[in-house]
Amino acid sequence: MLFRSKFAFDIWGNTVNLASRMESSGAIGRVNVSTRTYREIREFIECEPRGMVHTKDGRDLEMYFVRGVHQALIDGDSGPIPRKFASLYQERFGVLPPAFPTT
Repeated sequence: MLFRSKFAFDIWGNTVNLASRMESSGAIGRVNVSTRTYREIREFIECEPRGMVHTKDGRDLEMYFVRGVHQALIDGDSGPIPRKFASLYQERFGVLPPAFPTT
């Protein structure tokens, strides 16, 4: 007798709902982040405020588009991980960055 099993997984909850709203409110070729994410990355990453964006579930959420690494953290450094960026990252998170975002 041959038995086949199929595993099905669903993820439910506020985090999943927020992620879905962020994704559906974004734009092609742009990274869209929430206020919470923006607060974590703003020292490193330049973001463009979008203001309050009305989502399909009727909520208004503050969102930002990512523009790139702050130029001051990479100017004048051609290494794989610019020293200013790595120093600030290590100070903030206690470890060196695992990789550096390239454009």
